[in-house]
Amino acid sequence: MAISKTIFTGGAQGLGGITELGPVGGPEAVKQLPPWKPDQICELPLLPFLSLDKNTGTNKWTVPLLKAVWDLPPLATAAFIEQARRNYPADPFLEMLTQRPESEPGAYVWARLSVILISAYGAAGKISEAQAVYENLAALARANEDNAAIALERTKGMVNLIADYSTAGKLTKAQALYDKLATLARNSKGNTEITLNLAMGAFNLITAYCEAGKLPEAQAVYDKLAALVRDNKGNTRIAQKQAKGMVNLIVAYGAAGKLPEAQSVYDSLAALAESSKGNPEIALEQTKGMVNLIAAYGTAGKLAKAQSLSDDFARLAQAGMD
Repeated sequence: MAISKTIFTGGAQGLGGITELGPVGGPEAVKQLPPWKPDQICELPLLPFLSLDKNTGTNKWTVPLLKAVWDLPPLATAAFIEQARRNYPADPFLEMLTQRPESEPGAYVWARLSVILISAYGAAGKISEAQAVYENLAALARANEDNAAIALERTKGMVNLIADYSTAGKLTKAQALYDKLATLARNSKGNTEITLNLAMGAFNLITAYCEAGKLPEAQAVYDKLAALVRDNKGNTRIAQKQAKGMVNLIVAYGAAGKLPEAQSVYDSLAALAESSKGNPEIALEQTKGMVNLIAAYGTAGKLAKAQSLSDDFARLAQAGMD
């Protein structure tokens, strides 16, 4: 079973949605901005108008026009930029349009847009561009340190940049950014949404280390995630990230032939599922972990253990139907 990842993304569900990309099922999104359906024929003459003059590096219309549109209808402005980015990703106007506005209400909406841009640049392999957008977002958050909404968007951007770094094999940078996210979460005075984002960041980093075969590092991040779940007992959304991380550890330990470690993680997953009865997402992750552990035992020729787990799987399946 494939190792799964967590990102914040946009697309058809609107800007700033939370998407789980797992080995089973489709994406699960939470809409934050309304979908936008611009007329692409109208985009074509507008984009060159907004672009900088290639000879002078300036455009007398761009700055005042962008200030006006960010001040008046910021949601529509953000949606237009996101749609245009997808329609015309190579157009040079994008660099100008993605500069952040300096004041509300545009600043917060731009923060939401920046989360999407970080993910989009990362998906295109443009890590330096993704990092530049994040640094701009971080600067905005620092300049508005009492604005909890912008602070939350910053942590979403961090989750996406951790995923970008991980995909690009930049695990040292991913770890450093996760550590910064952990510091922000500690200083957020119990903000449960930021804590959830820390759990997502941990899950992505566990995934990256598992894919790279760096199992001690994956285990170390998982231990921090498990501690986070203990400190937030009863928060099932955070516990779900722990369960997903456990499945990826089982996959990685099994592939490395470390069956005692895989069994130990599965036992913890089973205990989490038992203590979270009634939570179908965690129950589902238990079955994924069980299937992967059965496969690992089968590959290693430990057929008795594989059969025993298969019997447990059948009992769980029957209980789920009763």
